[in-house]
Amino acid sequence: MPIPHLIHIGYAKTGSTLLQGWSALGEADPRLRVTSCETISSPLPRDGGFLVDYEGLSLLDVEAAPLRACEAMHQLFPNAYVLIVTRGIASVILSSYSEYLRSSGHLDFLPFLSGAARRNPWNYDLLIARYRELFGADRVIVLPYELLRDDPQAFTRRIEDAFALDPHELPQAFANPSLSPAELAWYGRFNRFVGAQKQTGRVRRALAARYALALTAGRFRWLAALLQRLRPRPSLPILTEELLRPFAGGTAGLRADPIYAPFLADYAIEAPPP
Repeated sequence: MPIPHLIHIGYAKTGSTLLQGWSALGEADPRLRVTSCETISSPLPRDGGFLVDYEGLSLLDVEAAPLRACEAMHQLFPNAYVLIVTRGIASVILSSYSEYLRSSGHLDFLPFLSGAARRNPWNYDLLIARYRELFGADRVIVLPYELLRDDPQAFTRRIEDAFALDPHELPQAFANPSLSPAELAWYGRFNRFVGAQKQTGRVRRALAARYALALTAGRFRWLAALLQRLRPRPSLPILTEELLRPFAGGTAGLRADPIYAPFLADYAIEAPPP
């Protein structure tokens, strides 16, 4: 009997690094072969290094690209199983903005949100439907990040039971935690200041690279905390129903799934009136 092949496609900001460190999705269990890459569902062009190229991302069709990736995966692995992990819209927006700032992004939150709303990279229903159409509904496992956050054993049990795996312990902590309120308030200003420096060519690239490494390592956390005590800046605005409405329409199918019942508030967005 062939060894099952599981393709874990993300989404981004749904604990992918934690799951990749889980031995059941690694090489510890010979009864399951795993391909794990969250950029299949969440395309993130790079700047030639480890940082996300957000200018390049703004030019990418974030709805069509994952659908093309789905078709490519089906051509390569037509008999595979697929694991899709979703995250509530408000939560994924805030976590994505944190990652954006950590990658030297310079926009304040509302312009960032406006750009995301025009493109909506979290149309879960559309992508899930396409995977089910190509691979078969019985081969597509869809789970909420919120279950992984609140009850990790219940989350992993769903995967272990699907492939008759022995229990495997998850790593103890999530990787890449979100920035603190002070960092969220100040990192955009830091990034704009560095981006406005007059150096050109090789010097500018070297400065940007060193700054990005320090930012990713959290070396400006103390400065953000100090400035927030001395000159407090407003925290991020509350994500009201009005701000979230542009993202309506991509979660209706999830809300009908019983496993999402405890997390309906995370996925319930009222569509705008006709």
